[in-house]
Amino acid sequence: MRSPEIPKGALYAMNTLKKAGYEAVLVGGCVRDMIMGKIPDDYDIATSALPEETLRVFEKDRTIPTGLKHGTVTLVRDEQPYEITTYRIDGKYTDMRRPDNVTFTRTLEQDVLRRDFTINALAWDSEKGLIDYVGGQEDIRRHLIRTVGEPEKRFSEDALRIYRALRFASRLGFTIDSETSQSLIRLSGNTAHLAAERVYSEYTKILQGQYAHTVIAQYESVLREHISCEKNISASAWQMAAKLISETPKKEDTILLWACLLVNAGPAGAADALTALKADTHTLQGVFAAIGAAMHPPEDDYALRCLIGDMGGETARRAIWLGLRDDKVKRDMILAKLDEIMQKGLPCTIASLAIGGEELSKLGLKGKIIGETLRMLLDCVRADRIPNTKESLLQKAGEYLHKDQVKN
Repeated sequence: MRSPEIPKGALYAMNTLKKAGYEAVLVGGCVRDMIMGKIPDDYDIATSALPEETLRVFEKDRTIPTGLKHGTVTLVRDEQPYEITTYRIDGKYTDMRRPDNVTFTRTLEQDVLRRDFTINALAWDSEKGLIDYVGGQEDIRRHLIRTVGEPEKRFSEDALRIYRALRFASRLGFTIDSETSQSLIRLSGNTAHLAAERVYSEYTKILQGQYAHTVIAQYESVLREHISCEKNISASAWQMAAKLISETPKKEDTILLWACLLVNAGPAGAADALTALKADTHTLQGVFAAIGAAMHPPEDDYALRCLIGDMGGETARRAIWLGLRDDKVKRDMILAKLDEIMQKGLPCTIASLAIGGEELSKLGLKGKIIGETLRMLLDCVRADRIPNTKESLLQKAGEYLHKDQVKN
């Protein structure tokens, strides 16, 4: 790693602290990512300066006292935030999530030894280069996730680290060290102490990882802990879900990923599980709709256009993916047809018809008969019985009106 790879704001923060007589290094995930040749999402800085000293050093800059109790000050430079945290030693973890208190220290090594995994416990100094007290660089080379110190202690302190280990395995494709793996499985019950929102957030990141299918298949017992409908999903169905997730075309489609995992629980079971996890309403409703529609996947163009019209293109796509998971040839054919319909803008909804209620009212139609006529016209267009032109639709509406009058 060379200085040019580091954002100017981060270099400014470190150099300014050093000029004031303090240590300052990059730490954590940003160092791991840079070693791996990736561009970090953010850059965290650790320093020997106490929080009040950090604020004094940057008194002419824009700072936010993000978490002074835990030693964190956020410096905003070029509209980018940089968290600067004092070296610290964590106190006891009585709630299995956060330390009851922290003690500030002037020593980087003590700060590093409190961290979760070796690959996240690396530091980088602009003068000394990489600083590695725990073998993190070698673990990156070996593609290994290993706790800093005894895994039993690390997972007993903070149960969320169990899900974080699985997230890193899913995202990076690393293997979890044998002792670390055994401990997280053995202590997975501790995750019951975690807030549902935090579990949902980590779980979603696991599902989004490139190697999610491997983690889901291997750590079934751990990941079932927070799935309220897990009794409705057999072991073979769980493994099938892992395979289905491995085939999903869009890893950013959170709704589809959750639907793949929970499809065998049915729409109600999936909704119950996501409600318990306090998932956002958009995801919950999307998963419910996709799994429900997947129970009766479209068999022809007419059914497909009805599905698109009723639920939208994205829900239709998810429903086809799920509902035809055992018939890939048919699935790909229907998905290709869906793309064609969407690209051509073929009418699937009343709003896409060439006429509306205003034109029908000029024919003498009133009240609910206008809605009934529009639905009839849409059905005819979806079935390709008439073209979606103003002339054809008005003619058909006129015939419909005439028949209704004769009937009455």
